[in-house]
Amino acid sequence: MFSRVRLQEQDARYHRFLWKEKNSEVIDTYQMNRLAFGDTSSPCEAIYVTRQTAKDHGQGQEEAVRAINENLYVDDYLDSAETKEQAIKRGQQVKEILAKGDLHLRKWTSNIPEVVSELGQETKPEVDIVTNLVEHEPEKKILGVKWNTETDELTFAVAPVEDVRYTRRGLLSKLAGVFDPLGLASPFIIKAKILTQQLCLLGLDWNDPIPNSHLTKWKAWLRRLPELELVCVPRCIQPKKKNVIESEIHTFCDASEEAFAAVVYLRSIYDDGDVRCSFLMAKTKVAPKKALSVARLELQAALLGARLANYVKEAMTRHIDRVFFWTDSKCVIGWIRSTAVWYKPFVAHRVGEIQTLTDPKSWRHVPGRLNVSDCATRSRFDERSELIPVRWFTGPDFLYQGEDKWPKEMPVEELQQHEEIKPSKIFVAKFNPERVPVYADVDLERCSSLSKAQRVAALVHRFFNVCKGKKPKSSVVTVQELRVGLTALVCQCQREAFPDELQSLERTKSVSKRSKLLSFTPYLDENNVIRVGGRLDRAQFLTKCDTRSSYLRNTV
Repeated sequence: MFSRVRLQEQDARYHRFLWKEKNSEVIDTYQMNRLAFGDTSSPCEAIYVTRQTAKDHGQGQEEAVRAINENLYVDDYLDSAETKEQAIKRGQQVKEILAKGDLHLRKWTSNIPEVVSELGQETKPEVDIVTNLVEHEPEKKILGVKWNTETDELTFAVAPVEDVRYTRRGLLSKLAGVFDPLGLASPFIIKAKILTQQLCLLGLDWNDPIPNSHLTKWKAWLRRLPELELVCVPRCIQPKKKNVIESEIHTFCDASEEAFAAVVYLRSIYDDGDVRCSFLMAKTKVAPKKALSVARLELQAALLGARLANYVKEAMTRHIDRVFFWTDSKCVIGWIRSTAVWYKPFVAHRVGEIQTLTDPKSWRHVPGRLNVSDCATRSRFDERSELIPVRWFTGPDFLYQGEDKWPKEMPVEELQQHEEIKPSKIFVAKFNPERVPVYADVDLERCSSLSKAQRVAALVHRFFNVCKGKKPKSSVVTVQELRVGLTALVCQCQREAFPDELQSLERTKSVSKRSKLLSFTPYLDENNVIRVGGRLDRAQFLTKCDTRSSYLRNTV
C-alpha cells in the first residue's frame, strides 16, 4: 500500500539515498517518490490517505465509509456482515471508493465461496510474486491469526520444537512464536510466562543453560506445544440467524500469587429463549516481583478486567444491554462499592479507576470453583489434563441458565484487610467558654474616625448575635456593644501586627525569646486580646482587667 501513496516534491528530497553498482565506480543519487517502508510515519500517513479517500469519494455510501474508517488496518480490510448479500454489496462499495484514490484491494477471502467469486474476480495481480504450492489451502491469515475458511474457525500456527536451545533466549523465542492477540490460549501461554519470570529471577544470562530444576517444567510445556494447532475456536460470536433480544458482557477476574487474568464473554439471548455464550477476549499478566498480598493481586485482576471490558465494549458494533463483572474476592467487591479515598494509595488509585470505568453495582461474587479465569493464573502443569479447558471458550454453565440460577448476591462482609484502610487524622480543639474571641473584619480605610469604626464593629457584632438567635434589647447601639466593638477592632489590629506572637500565646501562653514583645510580658485576656503584663496583675484591689493592664498597641 505504501507504494500507492506519492510523496510531495518538497518532501521527496529528504528521502534520497546513494547507490553504487557492483563493477562501477560511479555513485548515483536516487530519491524515493513514494512512501518508504522505513519511515516511522508511513503507517499513519497511509491510514490518513485511506480515510481522506473515503471522505472525498464516499458520498452517499455511509456504510462503506464507516467500514473503511473502522475496519481497514493499513492495507488489510477485515469485516463481517449478517448475510452474503450485505457482504458482497459492502465489499464492492469499499473497492470502488478506494480504487478512485488509486488504492486497489486484492486477494479477497471469505468463509462463503460466493463472496470470493463476486469480489475476487478480476482482482488477481498480473504477476504473482508468491506462488501457493497448495492449490486449495483452506487456512488463511487475518492480521496474523490463522483462519480456516472452510470450518470458519480460528487456529494457531506453531513452529517446530525439535531444534530447541534450552537457554533463556531459545525458550523465549518459542514463547514469542505463538501469536495470540485475543488471548485464546492464555491458560497454556501463561504457564510459560511464569516459567520465564522464574528464569529472570535466577539472574541467568541469555545464553546460560537452564538449571535442571526448571528444565523439566519447560520440556513438559514444549512437549504439549504442538497440540496448540489442534485448538479451534469458532470465529462467529453470534452464529444463529434468529433475532437477538438482549446482549450482555460478562467479565471474570481472578488472581494467584503467580499471575492474574481476566476473560470477557458475550452472552446472547435469542427470541426463542435460547442462550449462547461466546469467548471475546482475555488478558493475563504475571504477578510482579515485589510480593503483594492476594487481596491486592485480586484488585489488580479486577482493574485488568475493567479495562479489558471497556476496550471490548468500545470495539463492539452491537448494542450491549448490560455489563457484569465477576470475582471470587469479597474484599475486592467491598473496596469497589466503598469510597476510594478511604484506602491507602495503592488501593485508592485502582479502586478509583475501576469506579470510573464500571458501575460498582455491576460487580458480583462468584465461587472460586465457578470462576473460569482461575485456569489462566496457575503454572501447575498436568500432562494428562486438557491443554485448554473447554469452559474457557464456552464460559461457566450458570450463564446458560436464567438469572435466578446465577450465584446469589451475597452481603459483602466487613473488610478483613484493615491494613489497607488509610489511618485517619483526628484533630482535637480545646474550647474555653471563658475566653471567647471577639473579632470583626472592618475595612478601616473606609472609616473617617475611630468612633465610626467602633460603631461599625459594634453593628457587625450585633448582626452575629441576631444570627445566633439573640435579639438586641435596644434598637440603638448600647455602650456595652460599643465596648465590644472597640475590643474587636483592637483584636483585628493585633492579628495584623503580631500574628506570630498571637499564635505563640495561644499555643504556649508565652512568646519567643526573639520577639520584640518579650519585655512587655504579654498575655491573652478572655477575648484573645494581647495585654501588657506587669506588677499590677498582682493588685487584687483592681478587679477590672482594663484597669490593671492596657491593650498592647503596634507602637513598638
